[in-house]
Amino acid sequence: GKDGSLHAGAGQTMYSHGLAAITMCETYGLSKDDRIRKSAQGAIRFIEAAQSQKTGSWVYQPAPQAESGDTSVLGWQLMALKSAQMAGLEVKPATLEGARKWLKAVSKGSKGGQFCYNIASGPSPTMTAVGLLCTQYLGAGRSEGPIVEGMEYLMSQLPNPSARNCYYWYYATQVMHNL
Repeated sequence: GKDGSLHAGAGQTMYSHGLAAITMCETYGLSKDDRIRKSAQGAIRFIEAAQSQKTGSWVYQPAPQAESGDTSVLGWQLMALKSAQMAGLEVKPATLEGARKWLKAVSKGSKGGQFCYNIASGPSPTMTAVGLLCTQYLGAGRSEGPIVEGMEYLMSQLPNPSARNCYYWYYATQVMHNL
């Protein structure tokens, strides 16, 4: 759309937009085609505008509906923002600071290395994997407390082929690869 949106109009606008934005940013990064740059940068601006100023996160619909937050939706947006940075696109520092604020609000554990879906829920392996990848993308090193604690938690939650959780496996694999 003219506002930079790439979503298909379904009920989960920010999920589909985040995934499409990742694709656009990576395509631009590989091609350096100016037509793709314009669309990819517009997609990043849409993500920035959709962020809740209150929580620093995102939910299914763009702000102002985003008065709460959701670590799952945040993960896709932050992946798009990281892809944008790697491609040489502009990302507002305030957007990244908002994401840090949300991650701090949903972190648990003695060192903040376990993550929750929202402020009212407890940590889970899937949201911990999402939170850890986002924490890595925001600059945390492998020896920092939250990363060490989160890695130990993930290692205690190894994949179970009889209980498939591809979402968990996707994020946890990236976290472990980065480590």
